[in-house]
Amino acid sequence: MQGEQDMEDTNAKRIFELVRWFNNFSEQLNHLYTKISTLLCKQFKLKETKRYVNYNQVKPWIAEIFHMGLVSDDGYSIDVMFILNKDRITNKHFDPIPSITIAKIEVGDGYFYESYWEIFSDTNQSVEKSNEGYIKGKFNKKDKDVSFSAIQIDLEKFNNKNLDEVLSKEILPKVADLIKE
Repeated sequence: MQGEQDMEDTNAKRIFELVRWFNNFSEQLNHLYTKISTLLCKQFKLKETKRYVNYNQVKPWIAEIFHMGLVSDDGYSIDVMFILNKDRITNKHFDPIPSITIAKIEVGDGYFYESYWEIFSDTNQSVEKSNEGYIKGKFNKKDKDVSFSAIQIDLEKFNNKNLDEVLSKEILPKVADLIKE
């Protein structure tokens, strides 16, 4: 009986530690998104529309994506996506690693649509490498083909103590290139 109680206590402790770790991770990711949003809105005159975390209303689960949409007056959006389910990244042009994907979506409104998963799917034959690690293609949104260009940035790059410097060196030039495409 005592051994069973010890195992239950250990399992409960482990579950609470994992939840605490995930909540801390989510808070850090939200902080990173806030920094990215502030920087891109200021630099490129974008406006943040919404942050989105998909969830399942039937059972508890960890979200598959953290999404943030930024829109321009020119009709495109810059979408920042962190995907937690590596099984969703099946397209050979994306690495199934913890990373942030930043995409310029033509005719974007800054909101997440289920059709965005097509960007990362191996069934999307339009996806190809363009230059210097950039990825481009099309996907179907509301019965309409929409073009995108994207860059994937390894999450490890953001572990630097000087986050502002990393954002200036890693994010700004890459988003500027995406906007030009």
